[in-house]
Amino acid sequence: MRYDLSIIIPHFNSPKSLKILIDSIGDHKDVQVIVIDDRSDKAIEEFNEVKSSFSEERYVFLRNEGKKGAGTCRNIGLNAAEGKWLLFADADDYFTDDWYDRVSRYFDSDFDTVFFRPDSIDPTTGKPTERHKTYAGFVDEYDPSDLRSVVRIKYYWCVPWSKMINASMVRENQISFSEVLYSNDIMFSAKVGVNSGNIHVDKNTIYIVTDSKGTLTKNMSQEAFFIRTDEEFLRFQYLKQQLSREEKKYLDYREGARRLLIVHNNKYGIKAWFKCLFKVIKNGYPLYSKRQ
Repeated sequence: MRYDLSIIIPHFNSPKSLKILIDSIGDHKDVQVIVIDDRSDKAIEEFNEVKSSFSEERYVFLRNEGKKGAGTCRNIGLNAAEGKWLLFADADDYFTDDWYDRVSRYFDSDFDTVFFRPDSIDPTTGKPTERHKTYAGFVDEYDPSDLRSVVRIKYYWCVPWSKMINASMVRENQISFSEVLYSNDIMFSAKVGVNSGNIHVDKNTIYIVTDSKGTLTKNMSQEAFFIRTDEEFLRFQYLKQQLSREEKKYLDYREGARRLLIVHNNKYGIKAWFKCLFKVIKNGYPLYSKRQ
């Protein structure tokens, strides 16, 4: 490997934020930065200025000519990565000032995945938000002797950011992202969790997530909902097949009911509700808990 670390960044129409992100990475000769543009159609000149300002060989700018979406971009990045380790970042987020000191201590370790505690802010007000809370909770409550705690951090850390992943493990197990517009990362994360036999949890923060109104995660259209639902149910089936009997005791079966509630609350209509109900039953989610 030519680098200790490759950072993979999908980009679309946000060159100002992208520059902030790359600037936050800093000047580290052993870090490769790969930006994959998802066929941006705005601020092209500004994006080209960003490209020209990072012209060293370790900065790689590529273009997604395939199926549109961050999943395709990340797969392109995986193919171009020359680092022993992988980090994923979104173009509107950024790294902390001391991120490199935090991650470089693990470059020579034999871990498969190292999890770090994320943080989040509103980029407009600069105030803290809730977007990181689930994953921060996984880190804060992690206990390697508690199987429930291990299951949560390995299999329910559904986002690719704020965790450093061994590139050899990803390649050997042929792990890639789903090439869909929404939730492209949850199957990737599940497979990383299943194939990570040796994990480490670091309670330091290396990554700041921005919580913006226009992000894909805020899209609640019916199309987006069913794409996310299909990916979630694929992940659930995969985990049921891969996890041990003891681990499966901590699988979350509430997602089926939660999906039906989302259909109801967003007023997608009775047809959509029955479509979702069929998917819930087909995938083996109980409609009621034992207590109910």
